[in-house]
Amino acid sequence: MKKLILTFLIFILPSLIYSQYLLQEETSKDNTSPVIHSQVSTRIFKTPTESKALSDTMNGKIFQKPLYTEKKSSGLALLFSLILPGAGHYYAERMDIGKYFFAGEVASWVGLITMNLYGNSVRDDARSFASVNASFNQSGKNDDYYTNIGSFMNIFEYNNEKLRKGEYSKIYADIEKYYWNWNNSPNKDTYESQRKKSERIYNSRVIFAMGMIINRLASGLSSILIVNKENNKLDNQSIRINTSFIGSPGNPIDGIQISVTKTF
Repeated sequence: MKKLILTFLIFILPSLIYSQYLLQEETSKDNTSPVIHSQVSTRIFKTPTESKALSDTMNGKIFQKPLYTEKKSSGLALLFSLILPGAGHYYAERMDIGKYFFAGEVASWVGLITMNLYGNSVRDDARSFASVNASFNQSGKNDDYYTNIGSFMNIFEYNNEKLRKGEYSKIYADIEKYYWNWNNSPNKDTYESQRKKSERIYNSRVIFAMGMIINRLASGLSSILIVNKENNKLDNQSIRINTSFIGSPGNPIDGIQISVTKTF
């Protein structure tokens, strides 16, 4: 439970908070935007270049278009986010937020792979050390064998202990195949310490695995909120900007007519 909370606080919570901050900022801007109820027709700018510049300004800078013109599915946004964090935001056309969840996914995979490689390295080094100092062949040995050699000085001590406890199925009957005999106790202790270290490294992988799960859930929640917010915009308001050139017999492009309509 502590690992789960730690993973959420470190990897996921900052992205979720930041995404909600951006949404609140946009909502605040929407609430303070001007309300337009009229149509405007004007004859301005006598050259095609000037007319085009005005058209671009009106369509791109002064008036912000809706994020998308048709409603999107919050269910699809959730599904995409569960498959790959950030994909739901890409679907919702908000990768400015989704990139943080995608980065969290990449970081989790890097951490998971790094811990796995590091654990393998420590484990292999420990087993190589043991094969030299306990005089055994690594071929055909399972994880239980490597755990046992860290607890007993030799195979005879191990077998006697299992006989004493009546655990006959755990006895190594093939002495030649499973033989080991430590040259001294400190080396056995060194091996056991390294073996346990590799296990701790492997266990730490669960943090990154949980991070992936939580990141997907947080990404899904964020994408749903974004899609619902934009869908509500389409329900509650729309802006339509139409531009057309005005001509005359002596001048094909005498000006530009702009029609701006906003409904609530």
